[in-house]
Amino acid sequence: MTDIFDDFDWDAFEKKDSFQMSEKQNEGTVDDIEHTVVSGTVISITQREVVVNIGYRTDGIIQKSEFIYNPELKVGDVVDVYIESKSNHLGQPILSHKKARAAKAWERVNEALDNNETVKAYVKCRTKGGTIVDVFGMEAFMPGSQTDIVRVDNLETFVGQTIGVKVVKINKEYRNVVVSRKSVVEENLAKKTTDKTLLKEIWQKHTEVQEQILRQRTAPVAIIPEETTIINEKLHVRVDTTDNTKEIQQQIVDSLEIDYDDCHFEEGYVLSPISNWQKLNESVKARISSKANKEYVTFTYYPVVDGSVVDKHAQFTGVTHLLDKLEVEYDFDKNNRLQISIDELNRLKENKEFNSLQLALPDRASAIIPTYPSIIVYLEKQYPGLKLNNIESFKNFKDSKKKIRTGVNIDKQVSVEGGYFTQEFLDLIKPVFELQMCKVEYTFIIHENALNRYDWQANTLGLPNLNGNTITFYKNIKRPALQENTDDITRENEADETSDIADMTSSEFFNTKDTTDFNFDFYLWNKLMKRLFGQDNYDHIEKYYYKYRENRDWATVEELDKFNDDLHTLFKPSIEHSVSSNGTSIGIDFNWKEKSLPELLTELSRDYPFVDFGLFKNGHKCNFDILYRKADMTEIMNQLHDFSDDLHLELKKKGTELIFSREFQKIDDLLTFKAQLAHKLKTFDQSRYLCTISEVPSDKVKLIYFNDINSRDEDRFDAMRELREADFTVGKLKIGKLIRTANYPELILDISGDFYEVTKQLFEETDVTEIIPDLSGDLEKLARLKESLNRIVEGHDVENSSLGSFIFDASKAAGIKDYEDNIKLELQEVAKHLLNKRIANNEPQKVAIAKAILAPELSIIQGPPGSGKSTAIAELIWQHVRKNQNTRILLTSETNLAVDNAIDRVANPYHNLVKPIRIGDESRLETEGLQFSYSAMYRWAKGGDITTKEKSFDINEDDNDDNDATIVEDTVYKAPEKLILMNWMENISRRMDKDCMPEEAQELWQELLENPTDNLKVLFFDNYIANCNVVGATCSSIGQKNIILTENIATQSKKNKFVPTAFYKTYRSIFSQRDNDYNPKIRFDVVIQDEASKATPAELSMPLIYGKKNIIIGDHRQLPPMISREAFTNSFEYLIKREENNTELQRIKELKSFVIKNFNVLEISHFERLYNQIDEKLKGVFNYQFRMHPAINEVIKQFYKDEGGLECGLVHPKDLGVNDPDYIHNGASRFHGITAGPIDPSVHVLWIDSSSPEMLDGTSRVNYGEVKIIQKLLHELNNSDSFHEYTNKWNNIEDKQIGLISFYGKQLRLLKEMTKEFNSKEMPIRVSTVDRFQGMERNIIIVSMVRSHCIQTEKGQKPNYTKYGEDGYPKQKDLGFAQSPNRLNVALSRAKRLLIIVGDSQLFRTKEIYDNVYNTVSNHENGKILTAEEYGL
Repeated sequence: MTDIFDDFDWDAFEKKDSFQMSEKQNEGTVDDIEHTVVSGTVISITQREVVVNIGYRTDGIIQKSEFIYNPELKVGDVVDVYIESKSNHLGQPILSHKKARAAKAWERVNEALDNNETVKAYVKCRTKGGTIVDVFGMEAFMPGSQTDIVRVDNLETFVGQTIGVKVVKINKEYRNVVVSRKSVVEENLAKKTTDKTLLKEIWQKHTEVQEQILRQRTAPVAIIPEETTIINEKLHVRVDTTDNTKEIQQQIVDSLEIDYDDCHFEEGYVLSPISNWQKLNESVKARISSKANKEYVTFTYYPVVDGSVVDKHAQFTGVTHLLDKLEVEYDFDKNNRLQISIDELNRLKENKEFNSLQLALPDRASAIIPTYPSIIVYLEKQYPGLKLNNIESFKNFKDSKKKIRTGVNIDKQVSVEGGYFTQEFLDLIKPVFELQMCKVEYTFIIHENALNRYDWQANTLGLPNLNGNTITFYKNIKRPALQENTDDITRENEADETSDIADMTSSEFFNTKDTTDFNFDFYLWNKLMKRLFGQDNYDHIEKYYYKYRENRDWATVEELDKFNDDLHTLFKPSIEHSVSSNGTSIGIDFNWKEKSLPELLTELSRDYPFVDFGLFKNGHKCNFDILYRKADMTEIMNQLHDFSDDLHLELKKKGTELIFSREFQKIDDLLTFKAQLAHKLKTFDQSRYLCTISEVPSDKVKLIYFNDINSRDEDRFDAMRELREADFTVGKLKIGKLIRTANYPELILDISGDFYEVTKQLFEETDVTEIIPDLSGDLEKLARLKESLNRIVEGHDVENSSLGSFIFDASKAAGIKDYEDNIKLELQEVAKHLLNKRIANNEPQKVAIAKAILAPELSIIQGPPGSGKSTAIAELIWQHVRKNQNTRILLTSETNLAVDNAIDRVANPYHNLVKPIRIGDESRLETEGLQFSYSAMYRWAKGGDITTKEKSFDINEDDNDDNDATIVEDTVYKAPEKLILMNWMENISRRMDKDCMPEEAQELWQELLENPTDNLKVLFFDNYIANCNVVGATCSSIGQKNIILTENIATQSKKNKFVPTAFYKTYRSIFSQRDNDYNPKIRFDVVIQDEASKATPAELSMPLIYGKKNIIIGDHRQLPPMISREAFTNSFEYLIKREENNTELQRIKELKSFVIKNFNVLEISHFERLYNQIDEKLKGVFNYQFRMHPAINEVIKQFYKDEGGLECGLVHPKDLGVNDPDYIHNGASRFHGITAGPIDPSVHVLWIDSSSPEMLDGTSRVNYGEVKIIQKLLHELNNSDSFHEYTNKWNNIEDKQIGLISFYGKQLRLLKEMTKEFNSKEMPIRVSTVDRFQGMERNIIIVSMVRSHCIQTEKGQKPNYTKYGEDGYPKQKDLGFAQSPNRLNVALSRAKRLLIIVGDSQLFRTKEIYDNVYNTVSNHENGKILTAEEYGL
């Protein structure tokens, strides 16, 4: 507690009179019963009074307000009272609980400080820097910084609450006390942090809320049928933003029986006759108020006294008064930013009265600029291929008489290169743009060998200045008339040149700026150039400029749609201005003191010629966030708080206006209070403060009506934004996916699916009034997540009753009995019966498998990349089933790929003891998993087609920042290479006892197995299913019930209905007969979960509830689960808004505070948490990997030093031929044989040290230097015969493919664009993020690190060595994504044969682990370091 108030101004605080306690409160006369503190018993509590018995002949009465700090007061409680007098005129003792508390307060406060005790405090009011609280009857101060562990934006929310605080400082001289609620919260959270159930509670709450929020989003979205259009298979709809407020208003009017003259809904109130209000039924009030609240309307039916106090001396008030006085056009936005034109503001700066206000004008201003497709979009449609450019110049113009700027002149021109428009075309488009040629420009490029033919220094002809080897002639067009045809213009050397040239012997011709015949001018210029330099010694470029008038009505809906797409995609922010696009305008933040808005827009028009920027010519208003001197209304607020605790106070207009209001239940109370308040306001300094109470007719009451439109619109927009990428339906018809919400209330849906024609017909022929989001898949998963967590927390319907303990604290998992003896025996058993003989030489893998077999409840296995996790899983399954064929095992993971890879390893040519079934959508299964598909086997048994439709994806669609990636539904059919049933039949055939079986019987049996009859197929299928002992499925699919979403559920008017999940339908088909139950319980003896490091606690728990024993496999050195801080805080905000119980509310707030302050705890992979907690005897670690070349392994090894390191199993314990050139036939070979640029066959890790600057691009980052390096590298590979010889040996596209990984979306876009110049068939490249690459591997991987020790602000920025030293750019030290090594580990460990790192070592080597990586590459015989300069870049 010694340092938390170092920044607090104690001197100012301790001198405050308001905190001094009267010495008289501690004075008393012990000889008399009066003026003493005694104990009394509460015998009665009314709405206003508390009756206390002190053993006197009559009971005393105390105002209930004295107990406001203790809302839990009840009859029977013993309280301290101070006896002011033994009796009043009624013979009753005059008692005070407040003075009794005060008499003992000082002693109790000191005890609380000494004992670090948490005490109750009642928050009385807001004050400067914090709040005033009541502790033991005396006032104390709670600084705003000590209210919570996170910043509290509105301290008013605590006023009127009783909270727990600690006394943290006392000033004995002034008897001042400071308390802290923050200390109490920190103490409570510290206790909870040590309790492992805290995480359980947080995840449970978060999952519950996410389901509630998601369900709310399934409500139908009302749309306006008349504004629905379909363009390019995109459905444009406009959300109907109307609400039921008109209906609410009518109900209010009807209930109060008032005239519309008394309805002031726009002003925020209604007036009602007192008689009408008094007779209104309470149930009617409650019903209408509740309905209004749902429509974001606050209306309580309580009469109000309201008004305001304005500080007339405040800067803000002075500004508004002056602007009104000067009749300046201005406004304020919702954030009270001044909206005024820059010209007006510059003029105000010359006004003495304005300067006397001493405003601190900000450097930056913001403006909203309308946008529209420019003229070149129109012209390119008419003349494709023309070289066009739109040129907009914005200039301030002045009043010549007043010599002041009065507006903006906008000059709009379009240039055409290589020719000009015919008069016929100009006449045709005149109604649209009215183009008129204004200037011509002819540029002559003189060949180097002819430049010296003219004496440029003397320049006797007065030619334009030579720029390099070019000169440019230009003329302004004096008249609009244009030549219709230029065919008759002689542009050859067919006439005598001397006559024409004779007129050009002086410089007068070139100094003439205007022309009436530009064709003749060109003819003369061309003749001159031929004469001076020779006909073939120069080239020329013609450019024609046209003025045009602005038109913002020409574009079609389709063209506007494309323009909006381009605006979203192409508009980029710069260091001078930030741009945010909503489709029809841009927001610009700029330094108005350095650059005017016209100058800025002129620059933007050069950069973005496809955009026509608009500007109000007579003063475009900008927003200025002026820092006003804070108006001091603290004393006024304190006095009004002391005057009435129930008075609601709110500061407006930068703190210069205090709005007050108080609602009443009784008219008499209102009238009494109003008179008292009027008297109180008169006590304020009338010369400074303007005090007003709203006037209300004497026979009426004022009722507040507030329609919170902003909150409504924000909530609706947020809700629609959350629905982006969601499917939508009309009735039962699935119409498409929501792809654009930026122009809300306009939405765009992609309807280019199987039902396009039906959808198109539906919207064209009927009035569709609503579309419904289909979130059934997400909701089903969340419902199952919530159910699994609840079952764990409550301890019911789980196969292992201890799961709730060890799933959040792995140290509580049951251990292995007689570990030393049993592990030795188990290792021997495992070694005897290995399914995969490679494991025999992999001791860490054998030990991990043995531990997992012996573990009674939980085992954790850490498996680095390429360490054979799939092989180990297959071995675990085999070893469990070998011991007991009836063991029921669930194999699960977050991805289908992981499940399919592991389950495929179980198939073998020796036996059929393990009988797996794969449950899942066949279109998502890999071929390895399809052979175990229940559906495929069922179709085979019934004589059907075992092929299945597959969804194909564009491999280059990853990581599109705008979520515009396309998924192409191809009619591709794939079949499993061989059903597991056929493998079973082949094994039976191989095991046939040919010595004992007659040859005829062998032939018959062989024929039946090779060509089974329908009956035999059914027999095999039924027997296989009856003996199934392994089920493979993804985590999210496992569960018994799915929720059905209907319109009624969306409106919460009916109960949820449930149907079996696809998983459960198959599970039931497999196990119902065996379990003698049509709806068997989902249960497994063993659950094996792979890739667990990416699972949240909720996702991890979902499959585990079904297992008696759980084996969890993952790698916490790879990517953790993707969780959002915003999603968590929003969840708790959602609960806070809806919770009415104060105790529960406080608990939720504490959980929220913990999440905000300790989010890093939640970000830790739950797998890592379990791995660190569990007993070493239940934990296995794989230390051998079989994916990467030893040189790459040494790099990745740096990430696993804390887990015992990582060895390459391809060379340890013996070399399996890692450098064997026959890599096609030797699976252990990692030879590549490529020679290209810096790569030769001996290089397996290459680091090209880029050192080029990074650049911030929006919220993403790019590094243009790294793109150039990778581009050169790919060209060298593409030009290498050895590379193509290498790729041609592979049949599989994944083996041929180069993996190109980066960590930023904008860098990926640059890389994708760059790779388009390569033939994808000759050199296939997959460009993707590290997240998409996890779980994959490629022979060659290139990683673009992006981050650099220096940063540039714009593309093409030249280095400034004078300002920034040897780098030429500003320095930066942020590692960004690489702060956590996990992401880089995943990226680098994808490579099998060749790893190429392109990155800035100067930045990355500042972190020890990356310095180790760099040194490893540098020192390894198969590693190579190369600087960009050495590479020629």
